[in-house]
Formats: sequence, C-alpha cells, structure tokens
Amino acid sequence: MAAITVTVMAPASPKSRLFSLTKVIPAVHRGIEEVKRREILSHINVTFVDTEESAIIAPVEAFKIIREGRQNVFLGPVGDYALSPVGRYAPFWNIPIVTPGGFSHDFKVFRKSEYPTLIRTGPSFDSVTAFIDHEILQQYGWRKISLLYDKDDRGLFKGFDYLMGSAFVVQLRENSIDLHYEIKPSLLHQTMNYTKTLVEDVGGKFGEIYRADCTSTENGSPLNSASIKEMDGLLLEPLSQSVSIRYIRCAPLLSPSSFTPS
Repeated sequence: MAAITVTVMAPASPKSRLFSLTKVIPAVHRGIEEVKRREILSHINVTFVDTEESAIIAPVEAFKIIREGRQNVFLGPVGDYALSPVGRYAPFWNIPIVTPGGFSHDFKVFRKSEYPTLIRTGPSFDSVTAFIDHEILQQYGWRKISLLYDKDDRGLFKGFDYLMGSAFVVQLRENSIDLHYEIKPSLLHQTMNYTKTLVEDVGGKFGEIYRADCTSTENGSPLNSASIKEMDGLLLEPLSQSVSIRYIRCAPLLSPSSFTPS
C-alpha cells in the first residue's frame, strides 16, 4: 500500500468559522482512521496550515509546503479569497485541490483555464442562484429584483454576502432581468425598519402601480379606508382619497380583474 502527503489549509480563527481548523481537524483525523481501517493506504502524512483567510498568506504557505518536499494533495483552502491564488498555482505544481469551498461564479467560468486541478465537493452560489431564478423568479414572473446584501460575512467565510450577490448579478443579467443592488452598512448590527424598506424601497421602486375606481364595488357602495388598505389579501395604499389606490407588490400573484396598470 502506498503513502501520501496531505496539507490541510483552513483558518485557525475565528473558531466559529464554518470551516475553521478547530472544526476541520477532528473530521480529517476521522477520515484518516477510516482510510486505514479499509487498508486503502499504508500511511498518510498530514500537515495543518493556517491560511488566516488571506489571499496573501494562503499562497505563501502553499509555496513553503511545496519547497519543503513531496506533496500529493491540498485539502482546502475553503474561503474563496484564499482558495483563488492557491488554485491558480496548483496546476503548475501538478497538485489537486479538494475543497468544500470555491462558491463563487469564477470557479465555474474559469474551471478549465485557471483551476484545472480544483475539485469542489460542496454546493456553489451558481446552484443557489440558478434554483432561485428557475424555481421562483420564472415561476412567478418576477422581472424586477432588488438585491440587498450585507458587507459582513455572517461568520461563514470572508466576503460571503458580496460573492453570493455577485453570482446573483451574473445570473440575472444573463436573463435580462431588471436588477438593482446596493450595500447596506451592516444590517446585522443595527436596528432596521424592515417595513419601511419593503414598502418604500422594494414596493415603491420595484412594485407595480395600479389604479381603480374606489366606488366600484360589487354592491355599489364606496370603499372606506380600511377596505382600500386591504383588498383580496393584498397590501394597498390610497394614492388619493378620491379615485385611486396604489397596489404595492413584487409579482402578479393576485391581480384583481378591475385593476389596470397606470
């Protein structure tokens, strides 16, 4: 049976990261035990490297490993910013990289030209955005999308929201969808008026405007303010007190037949 040398690359801190060394090391040792139990390999030499989630530190550490001797495979890096440079150098060393990372769109687009030795074992942002596009946006006919994302990373890995947002931008633009996106300064760490944001930003800019005669009900009686604000379960606001209402929505889910676009 042969022996191999493996380098595991992941951030040591913060420990709460989805793929921090604290969480990765026990899994790697468990995998080694299983390989030995099945008598697949006689010996596995493992080195653990702290990438610090850095696009600078990660490739420097990889160079050190290569210089020190024979290397068979890299497990990681996981974070996209650390993985990208190591993934570009690995083909020149003829070394495969196996990682649950590589979420961003570029790892798919430049798979053959820049990352030919990269093996991604987990889901990607492309699969998420494709699902939302095909199963939700196209299903309901939504063509105007407002994308809000946070500059923080939710504790998963550096740049999580930004990279996922970028994948959405690429996916939606390919389908000629009217896309608006903006950065909100750390939504996770401040009180946000979600009602105001949804009604004014999403509803006002990305909804559709309808007008209807407020006195034209089935029994001929005028609509009062209460019935104007809620009709057939839809959120409505009066544009004026006389003849118009504003129908705030993001898709034509329920469209009263008497409404016509303004």
